[in-house]
Amino acid sequence: MRREGIYYYDTGLKLIGYEILSPNPRVITNHERDFINFKIMLMNLKLVNENSLVYHVNLMPSTLEKYHKQVIDTINKLNLNDKVVIEITEEQSQEIEKLIKKVNGDGIKLAIDDFGSGYSNIDRLVSSLKHVDSIKVDRVVWKNTPEILKALGEITSRKGIKLIAEKVETQKELDKLIDLGVKYFQGWYFGKE
Repeated sequence: MRREGIYYYDTGLKLIGYEILSPNPRVITNHERDFINFKIMLMNLKLVNENSLVYHVNLMPSTLEKYHKQVIDTINKLNLNDKVVIEITEEQSQEIEKLIKKVNGDGIKLAIDDFGSGYSNIDRLVSSLKHVDSIKVDRVVWKNTPEILKALGEITSRKGIKLIAEKVETQKELDKLIDLGVKYFQGWYFGKE
């Protein structure tokens, strides 16, 4: 199981969880394979059982829509309710806001992944904020438009939502992000597993 650490910064860095990475994302070509891959990753997580950590697992929004009940059943059967955050990207569904509200009512924690790349929509994001656990900001945004990152940080902080800077690669980048008020990070700088 490949994974990339997610860290929280207060007075120092602390590992709070992992994004679980598919062993071969290129083979995920349809909803059924995406859901099967999701189930396999969750079963592996159950075996690992690191009690204090949270795991982010990617799932196409259209798969979540199609297999909504089965996703909930799988999470419940494996008793991973408080440990799993499902990452979805905006570009894969035209009705992402409706989907976010639908699954949030079932207790599923969601993260918006790769915000700032592809089809990101700030209006949609702001209206969906109360329904997501975290927003993962793509490197392109925080590297090129720090003022947007700072504004997002202020908004998400008020709403109690984690803002995670993705693809951090150097100490200099980490220091810059901390100066901008970011508290959550993920990237190669922290190592690969």
